[in-house]
Amino acid sequence: SHRAIVNRLRWMQETYRLTPADRVLHKTPVSFDVSVWELFWPLLTGAGLVVARPGGHYEPGHLIDLIETEKVATAHFVPSMLDAFLDTPDLVTDDAGSASSETPGSPEDTATALLVDIAKASATDGPDATPVSGARSGGARTGSLRRVVCSGEALPADLVRRFAERLPGVELHNLYGPTEAAVDVSWHVCDPAEPTVPIGRPVDNTRLEVLDDRFGRAPVGTPGQLFIGGTQVARGYLGRPALTAERFLPDPYGPPGSRLYATGDRARWRPDGELDYLGRLDTQTKIRGMRVEPGEIEAALLSEPEVRAAAVVVEGDRLIGYVVTTGTAGSDDAPASAGTAGDGDGPGNAPGVDWRARLRSRLPEHMIPSAWVALDALPLTHNGKLDRKALPAPERTGGDAFRVPPRDPVEGRVAAIWEELFDVPMVGVFDDFFDLGGHSLLALRLAVRIRREFGRDLPVATVLASPTVAGLADVLRRPEDLSEQRLVTLNAEGDRPPIVLVHALGGQVFRYQPMARRLGPDQPVYAIAAAGLAPGEEPHTTMADMVEDYVERLRAVRPHGPYVLGGFCIGGNIAMEMARRLRELGEDVPLLVLFYSDADEPVINSSLEDDASLMTHALAGGPLEADAAEFAGLGPEEMLLAVIAAASREQRLAPDTADVEQARRFLTVFRANAHAVGRYRHEPYDGDVALFAPTGDRPDLGWGDVVKGNLAIEAIPGERVVILFEPLVAEAAAKLRSWIDHGVTGH
Repeated sequence: SHRAIVNRLRWMQETYRLTPADRVLHKTPVSFDVSVWELFWPLLTGAGLVVARPGGHYEPGHLIDLIETEKVATAHFVPSMLDAFLDTPDLVTDDAGSASSETPGSPEDTATALLVDIAKASATDGPDATPVSGARSGGARTGSLRRVVCSGEALPADLVRRFAERLPGVELHNLYGPTEAAVDVSWHVCDPAEPTVPIGRPVDNTRLEVLDDRFGRAPVGTPGQLFIGGTQVARGYLGRPALTAERFLPDPYGPPGSRLYATGDRARWRPDGELDYLGRLDTQTKIRGMRVEPGEIEAALLSEPEVRAAAVVVEGDRLIGYVVTTGTAGSDDAPASAGTAGDGDGPGNAPGVDWRARLRSRLPEHMIPSAWVALDALPLTHNGKLDRKALPAPERTGGDAFRVPPRDPVEGRVAAIWEELFDVPMVGVFDDFFDLGGHSLLALRLAVRIRREFGRDLPVATVLASPTVAGLADVLRRPEDLSEQRLVTLNAEGDRPPIVLVHALGGQVFRYQPMARRLGPDQPVYAIAAAGLAPGEEPHTTMADMVEDYVERLRAVRPHGPYVLGGFCIGGNIAMEMARRLRELGEDVPLLVLFYSDADEPVINSSLEDDASLMTHALAGGPLEADAAEFAGLGPEEMLLAVIAAASREQRLAPDTADVEQARRFLTVFRANAHAVGRYRHEPYDGDVALFAPTGDRPDLGWGDVVKGNLAIEAIPGERVVILFEPLVAEAAAKLRSWIDHGVTGH
């Protein structure tokens, strides 16, 4: 509406204060909404309007000429075009005197000139001479520029840093706004020191909401969909009432009759009151039943200092990462040419950089690309945006030559299974199962193939503990019953007190991988998987059975303490009773750590009272949208198949349960664990306890009545499992190490 555009223009003037002495560059085609403020803002304020020639927005040289000759103060760039603009050699001339945007002869100008002179005087002769930081070897032809505004795409942090280096003293602003709002709805003043670039805070008379799937406000740090309310929101889509009703929704937090626009973008609030952009929801997909957001992976890559641009695409059951780097990481080599792939060793085009390892520090395993392509630049559409269809497919490199081939018949048979599962011509005996793209469902298939090939039952947890061909071959050479190996070693190194993490309701321990990595190489970490996951095993049915079994297994590996115990969900409840038993045996348990464990209701009561509720909780992680009547009156087997079908339709089926036989086994373990722990009530415990719990009506989740020692409570977002994954797991691991080293304080 005109009202929205006027609001947008008034906000821009009140924020940036154009004067009649300023000039604004108009280069954006009028079909793009940025052209609205480029045209009308200077006309409303009496500033000068400099018009680029048609098509000139694709010509950095022409734009530099215009900025220089017409003394342009404000310009707009899409980030990808800003990248090309900064790479233009003509951006800098040999005239050092024009480097400053200050008045000639001012103290700032004199200081800049002095720095340049010092740089020239102290530099060594030859092409490798380096100027002093903060000075340039020449002057800027764009010395009149005061500010550059970016919008239209995510702005990489590396681009902000390069901007500051190439155009020191020029402001860079990151603005965000969809077409369905009047140009922009949020703004952020960029800082070259920030690791990621937020989209900022709302402009005047505009409200931004981050809401969860139930339209509730997401806590700070928790991702959700971004909604826009207030003056900037459009009235709807012309002649498309159905689409308008779908995207422009009643505003539950605004005045009567107001609406929110559903952007389809993922975002999260930062503690400083600004917003992080996390990509599109409509590019969000599921791989092996787990939600994947390519935009979030791209954002993680773009936060790396050497990454200039990045893209992530989904191809079938795998992710492919595309990176454009500065070529400075680990060597002085220039970026590799387009199409250079990293399906095997050395992914990416920055020599010496392992992007998988980098991403593991902030993302869960299922969100780490298994194939990589290095590019000189990302392909762009005629509008200057990423052309995903033009991204080249990865090609296998010569990395196989560095792999160690099987060294005996056992390794050969295991390697053949891996090659079939991963559909690759060769694997080395030290290749990591998860680096190749392995996941819990593929580990289940591997266990089935091992049983068929070797006649041995291989628990899935064994793959976690021995994730290489050599490691599994070594396990298979042992005579003992593999089904009894449920104490999984996540890290055996280090002399710190070992941390032992107990399984949750599902019985698996894959979710503790990120925590083990973040705790550091000097911290021993073990995980205890539930009984009943391996064929032929029966699950435990009482808390007492679990405690006796798990304590016995722990002491067989670590006969004496001190021990630090913990667990997520019911794993924390079990860990408390293990701690009690170990202390009765004279062992030292200095700390018990509970991750979202509940003392009053360890398992949601509805899961204990209704089998359909338990099945949906087990197989889909919570209630389904399907009508509960759909499952009424069904027998156990029919209900199982119906829940699997409904969860599959809603893309909610847990990856460990896609196979019906495995789903039956998983459900048996889940049901046994739920009933063994669900109504258990803890006696008072006089040891020290640390609790990660959400803020709310029950900040201590009932543990205040149980714990008689020190109880430390660390607040976390409301989503249960996020504390075990990046980025929150990094903070949780650091906090846990601090508690181990310094103890906890509390009531």
